[in-house]
Amino acid sequence: MKRLIQRGLLLLLLFAILAQALSWIAFRSGLALRGLTGREVYQALAEARRPSPAKIVLLGDSVGTQLYTFHGRPRDDIRVLCSNAAISMAGQYEVLLEALRAGVLKDSEVILVYHPDSFRFDIQDHFSFQYFVKPFWLAKWRRDFSPAVAERVRQIPWFFAVYSPTIRYGNWTPDWEGPAHPISKRGARFIRDISAEYLGKMYELSQREGFSLHVIPPLVCETWAAEHLDTARFQAEIEELGLQELFGRYVENIPLRPRDWYRDDDIIHLRASKVAELGDDPLHLLERYAQSGKGLL
Repeated sequence: MKRLIQRGLLLLLLFAILAQALSWIAFRSGLALRGLTGREVYQALAEARRPSPAKIVLLGDSVGTQLYTFHGRPRDDIRVLCSNAAISMAGQYEVLLEALRAGVLKDSEVILVYHPDSFRFDIQDHFSFQYFVKPFWLAKWRRDFSPAVAERVRQIPWFFAVYSPTIRYGNWTPDWEGPAHPISKRGARFIRDISAEYLGKMYELSQREGFSLHVIPPLVCETWAAEHLDTARFQAEIEELGLQELFGRYVENIPLRPRDWYRDDDIIHLRASKVAELGDDPLHLLERYAQSGKGLL
């Protein structure tokens, strides 16, 4: 009986090792990526390493991804590194660092296209495990994270499970909502702690490494803005945090569009038909870059 138990345990161990190895191989081959929630984060990191002559580098949330999608067709006029706001500004910083390490940011114009609602993501909601912890909680990036980021990650249940390839490269996520509140809650900030900290880090990086960095708004639903956007409070936060140089005229330049431009069940993302009508450069980045030579404000 003892020998039988030992053999059973050995078989279980071998099966577990095989499952981990197969998960890693499936991810590295791209097979696991096809059905992976959050695959756009890995695609952005891969795109950050790709050689490109583009002088405009675009970071952004899922609205930026929708407007300037790289899925299936990398473009050479704009390097598109957009993903999802759930990676938080700490994740955006790591995508930017990945492009810097690849040597592609010299004399570039880096544009962060971010919906006003997206600055509230600060590793405190149920998307954080899948979109931030899984792709970024690795030794190569952990050393870059501030104590605040490390503390947030350790508050997420089962965060350590990502050391298992079957967890990291799958869609399982813990049942955890987190303490985050929507910005419509009275007193809640538009630009939360992690966003503020890493916007500052990104700006310092741009000054040190010699590339330009600006934040610009995408198209915003006027119904959402009427219900949630207090422009005076938003601008006051920008000034309080000392981010005027980075944001420029972001608040006053928010382009509003009617509700029927947006999906029936989604007040943030545009209808596919409207995106198609807007063409390949919805925010006229190339035109503005050409007119100014450098610097889109």
